[in-house]
Amino acid sequence: MDIEQKLQRLYERQQLPVISEEASYYNESLKKSLITSTRFFSQGGQSELEKTKKYLLGAMQAMPKASTDIFYHEGKRIQNQLENELDSKYNLHPDFRFQGSVTTNTHIKAVSDIDLLVLTEKFKSYEGELPSYCHKI
Repeated sequence: MDIEQKLQRLYERQQLPVISEEASYYNESLKKSLITSTRFFSQGGQSELEKTKKYLLGAMQAMPKASTDIFYHEGKRIQNQLENELDSKYNLHPDFRFQGSVTTNTHIKAVSDIDLLVLTEKFKSYEGELPSYCHKI
């Protein structure tokens, strides 16, 4: 893959994510942040070295706060649904933690998701013969 293809793919990865209608109010601030990135990716008359530098800088660039906020908003929405369901049906009151590329700001705008870890104090233990498909150490 040549540097122009890499720049094009980087540009495409950093475009607006597909979001729910509920989060559509984020669109305007995201569009404003993309004006800068569109200028950044224009390549008129650049040498191979300049394009390579641009690719490296673009790949290391932090995502705009508005982009990151969308993932947290959607993650909180899912967390609230899980919290309500687990409480009403199973009487569970778990702790929730976000993790993954969004929390470290290394996500890609158009294709990332947020990882939601659900922790509970309840557990089950098994004290019988191990099933045949389990390997004994």
